[in-house]
Amino acid sequence: MRRFFVLSALLVVMSPAAFAAHNSPVGTWEVAAVEHDHGTMYLTFDDAGTLSGYGLTDKSFNFFLVAGEWEMDGHGHLSGSFTEDIAPEEADEETTASLTFAGNVLKGNLQLDVDGDLGHSMLFGIRATMVSDVSGTWEGIWNLGHAVDHANVMLTSIEDFPGAFVIGGTGMNHSHQFDISGTLVEDSQGRITAYLQLTSTDEEENEVEEDIHLFGHLKPKHARIDLDGVSESGEALFGKIVSHDFATDAAITF
Repeated sequence: MRRFFVLSALLVVMSPAAFAAHNSPVGTWEVAAVEHDHGTMYLTFDDAGTLSGYGLTDKSFNFFLVAGEWEMDGHGHLSGSFTEDIAPEEADEETTASLTFAGNVLKGNLQLDVDGDLGHSMLFGIRATMVSDVSGTWEGIWNLGHAVDHANVMLTSIEDFPGAFVIGGTGMNHSHQFDISGTLVEDSQGRITAYLQLTSTDEEENEVEEDIHLFGHLKPKHARIDLDGVSESGEALFGKIVSHDFATDAAITF
């Protein structure tokens, strides 16, 4: 009789409605894009069915904002759609990508299968908690193609977007100086996704821009970020930036 009671209780707990409630996505998630795209996103599901967020991935090539809707059936299956608006305040052309998704929350992890304007990708997420605060001044040296660049950059945390930072600074190599701008997104494991734009002037006083997409990893004990990536012209970049004021215990919470 006791075994029957325990079994009945378990069946009640694992009913479809209870299962769905236990595996609700409501809250903010740190999401990694994998397979056909790579990078980091932060997605917030609210209990009214609205989806919002931000991120930076290989396919977006720049910081974007997320807006959409979601729903979940009684078995915990998620579905919905969202748009990615890439740097909307600076865009000169249409930069909105539309996507749909299906997935679930299983054992505390978010899994989404995404399709749309940017093709297919898989998103895997954990609950967002905190990231290292990498804001401050960094000195760097990297190889871009056959040139060795020396750079000084400032990383500034973007208000209301934890884990996202604006990049600004200057650099130089053997032939010219250049301005540096861009965005960096970091996850809780110190993985870095960044977009850089290097702007310089050629001998005829024409403005020259080079866009670079970077991936890297924060090494907290060494106050260093190792970077590698590729420019839009196909030149490889690899190198590092180092901070003299990075604090290993400084964190940004969600």
